[in-house]
Amino acid sequence: MARSEDIAEHKIRAFLCCRLSSCGPHVTLDRDVAADATGHRRVEILWKGLHVATVIHVTNNLLMASPVEGEVRQIGFRCVTASSLPEVMAQIEQGDVVGVLLDIAAQRVTPAELMESLGTGDRPYVLAFAPHVWTEAIAAAEAAGCDLVLPRSRLAGQLPRVLEQLASQQRGD
Repeated sequence: MARSEDIAEHKIRAFLCCRLSSCGPHVTLDRDVAADATGHRRVEILWKGLHVATVIHVTNNLLMASPVEGEVRQIGFRCVTASSLPEVMAQIEQGDVVGVLLDIAAQRVTPAELMESLGTGDRPYVLAFAPHVWTEAIAAAEAAGCDLVLPRSRLAGQLPRVLEQLASQQRGD
């Protein structure tokens, strides 16, 4: 009789294979079973050949970062947190950054600095957000040329739609 861990692994593998079928034959799954530090069995399924685009989340708010990064990963992007303009630009230089989520309230990077550094050519989509009472900061982000500027209260409702659009553009839909 199969162990429940084996059944769970099989279900996860089947789910991933279905999700990856649209990626083409160059994507394969590999399995690595190991015991973690506590002795529990851990299964890692490695995605070989899968190209994953990146979304940069500029913030210092750890409470806000977790749900935002969860949304980004759920859509299928890799999420990287940055806390300074040099970190953002270093990630962009590595390539394949499709979006930047700028938490204006973090006050680490201003929308004007970011947009000036990105230039007007081929650049990632920039979504900036701030508390709704920061009307001047929201207006400044719009004036700086961010693609979308939202009050933080609307971020949760709008973020999945924006990420789906970015994913659709990546796939060429």
